[in-house]
Amino acid sequence: MVLAAKIQVYATPILCLIWLAGFVLALVKFRVSPRASVLFIIALFFAALGQTLDVINLLTVNNMDQLISFFPGSLRTIRSILNYTPSIFSVLSWGLILFAFVTVMGKKKNES
Repeated sequence: MVLAAKIQVYATPILCLIWLAGFVLALVKFRVSPRASVLFIIALFFAALGQTLDVINLLTVNNMDQLISFFPGSLRTIRSILNYTPSIFSVLSWGLILFAFVTVMGKKKNES
């Protein structure tokens, strides 16, 4: 297994615990700001999905190279999707988290 895959496999459960804590916090604070909580939960879902796809990509690097020699067209497309999708989900999740924070900050500014 590639070193990056080993690190990713061990880091993912830690990130999942952090995301679980954020999910519980979003549910607890739902009454205070429901829009921010929903955006945060969606962002956590996107982040977890991107992290999972990244782990799948890293774990299948060696096997995909062998399979691509037999089926060059379709598996190369799948490999490209697995390479870029985690980054797209990461950008979406961070964008939603920032938008949730801006929503909460804007709400506090208007209340003053």
